[in-house]
Order: sequence, then C-alpha cells, then structure tokens
Amino acid sequence: MKPELEIITKCPLCAAPELTPIFNCTDNLVSHEQFGLVDCNSCGLRLTSPRPSPINIGTYYQSEDYVSHSGTSRGFVHTLYHYVRSYTLYQKFQLIRHYHKNGNLLDYGAGSGEFLASMKRRGYSISGIEPDAQTRKRALEKNGIELFAPSSIDEASNDKTFNVITMWHVLEHVHDPKTLLIKLRNQLNKSGTLIIAVPNYYSKDATIYGSEWAAYDVPRHLFHFTQKTMTKLARLSGFEIQKVVPMYFDAYYVSMLSEKNKGGGIIRGVKSGLRSNLSARFKTGEYSSLIYVLQRIKP
Repeated sequence: MKPELEIITKCPLCAAPELTPIFNCTDNLVSHEQFGLVDCNSCGLRLTSPRPSPINIGTYYQSEDYVSHSGTSRGFVHTLYHYVRSYTLYQKFQLIRHYHKNGNLLDYGAGSGEFLASMKRRGYSISGIEPDAQTRKRALEKNGIELFAPSSIDEASNDKTFNVITMWHVLEHVHDPKTLLIKLRNQLNKSGTLIIAVPNYYSKDATIYGSEWAAYDVPRHLFHFTQKTMTKLARLSGFEIQKVVPMYFDAYYVSMLSEKNKGGGIIRGVKSGLRSNLSARFKTGEYSSLIYVLQRIKP
C-alpha cells in the first residue's frame, strides 16, 4: 500500500503561503514514484511536496544501493565513492581541527559510523545520532560505534556539551530543519562549531541535469538549499555562517549518478562534474555541494 503523503501549504522557513511548482522528479532508488518540487515565492527555499511523513519515510530508504546506510560498493560509481571517502574523511578532520584540535564531537545522521570511527582514532570524544535502527546496528558491528536514535539525543550527550556538531548531507533529510538546529544549538558549548554539508541546486551540474539531478534524491531529500536560504535558516536558528567550503568531488559523483539514472555514460558524468567545478571556480562560486561552518550568534 502506498504511504500517505503530506502536502506543504506554507514555507517552513518564512511561513509565506505562496509556493510555486517547479517540476517533478522521479525516485530512482526505491519507489520510482514522482514527487514535486516547489519554491517559496518569498525566501526562495525549495522543498519536496507532497512528501512522506516522518512515520512512513523509512520505506523510501530500504535499498541496498543507498550507500550511506548499506555501505554497498557494487558498481563503479559506488566503488569510486568508497575510494574518495578515505580522502574526504581526512579533509573533514583538517577542517574540524582548524576550529577545535580536540574535544567532544557529535555527528548527527552518522550512517554506519565511518566518520566517527576516523575522528575517534584522531583523539576526539565521539557521540552519534542515526535515525535508522538497522544502520545503527551496522555501525556497531562494522565500526564498534554505538549510535543513538534522535529521540535519545540527551543520552548521546551524556550531560555534556559539544565542541563540534557535524551534519554531513543530513539536513536535507530532516522534516523540520529550524527546530533541529535550535535544539543542536543548545547542545553546543559557547565556543562550539556546527558544520553542515548540503547539496546546492544553484550549481552548474544542477542546471545541466534539471529534474534528473541526482542530488534532488526525492523523496529522501525534503529540502533543497542555496547559500541564500542556508544563511536565512542559520540566522533564524541562532547561528552565523563563518565560512563556506566547497566539496569538489560531489560534482563528479552526483553527475555520474545523474547520468546513470538517465542511461548515460560515466565519461559524460565526469565531464559534467568538471564543467560544474570550473564554472564555480571561475564564475559563480556555486559548487555542487557546500560545507557551512556556523557558530552561535553572540547575545
């Protein structure tokens, strides 16, 4: 039986009621259903509507090809993902070390725990949140990392505040991003840093692929951000963006997945990824994915 869907009638960010349909995207991973994308006429936030509710969205994650949960390395694109990940884990460590050389770290949406395992090896005190029960089990079996459900965030913190909270391609999956960021703000210490990575639909690869851009990933991605809407969300949640960092490899990975979904070839995907990065580097600054470094607004 098809799960019931929620229809969004006003912008979750600015509460404006005018939402304009953009186009429909296909769920290429699980259901092969189509889901609409709409833009807020006031603030520009893009969102998926109708969308699955928090109760039934788990159905749309049940695939062995969902790499962050299953850890699959089937196929060239997923094999490449794992190869690149070892390098990007070190890049993430370098970014975090610039702000906090050690301390308590919470990863929200930790998947099967590879990032937390790498940070533990580098001397950080780690905690993790992961909504999916099977993925939490896999993290414990594969990496020896005990993760907690979102409802157990206080247990994960164990009465301590965090120097760093990270969300690597997680915020776009959350039904109520503003409420979550406010909650995470209260888990940070006064000099703490929140690091968020999300896709950017102002990128060249998003323009190239349109409704077939793999980073729309409906209906698992509920929100689709730009630098403008991320800045607004940060301020409404009590944060200021201190720095924006490109994720260069995402343009290639997303473009190859986009080509795969439309029956194209890997080489064409690589070329699209290169075009996207060159456009961002020399013209727009709009990379396929961006890391936002946030700190609390001082009273």
